[in-house]
Amino acid sequence: MGRCMADCDVCGASGVNTRNLPMHGALLDVCAKCQNRMGLTADEPRGADLGREQSPRSGRGRRGHAKASRSRPGTDLMASSGVELADDFAARIRQAREQKGWDQRTLAQKMNERINEVKRAESGQRPSDKVLTKFERSLDIVLMETVDGGHESHVKRSTPRSLNLGDILDAAKRESD
Repeated sequence: MGRCMADCDVCGASGVNTRNLPMHGALLDVCAKCQNRMGLTADEPRGADLGREQSPRSGRGRRGHAKASRSRPGTDLMASSGVELADDFAARIRQAREQKGWDQRTLAQKMNERINEVKRAESGQRPSDKVLTKFERSLDIVLMETVDGGHESHVKRSTPRSLNLGDILDAAKRESD
């Protein structure tokens, strides 16, 4: 985790000494100012890394072989498709299954899925869109709701510079307060 001259991924400062540090599950180039401000150290990862242990194979193997997902030019990545998963999808699945008198194993068989998919969904973990469709068809329920699109978040730029990770973290912190 040596130092090098680069741009800070958090504040956007360019040509400063940076350190490659883990932050929220990613390795970022962080300047000393941001490192001190956020309390990051080279040996103590913070945030999402706290309870996890690095696997001995992480960072090796298929690096470079994965397809990079690219959007079409002009596509807004943050635009909503108009529908999203209902907040109470787990309760809807459980209630519909119980109304039909099925246990989790029976529902899994009807959907041609593993029982763990049913258990995960009923515990609140979001299943894939394909599995959501199977739940809707098997149980005759609606899990996807239309979104009104009323809440939009805009980031105000005070200077003509590019948006960096620090700006996003600050905006998220302001929204949570």
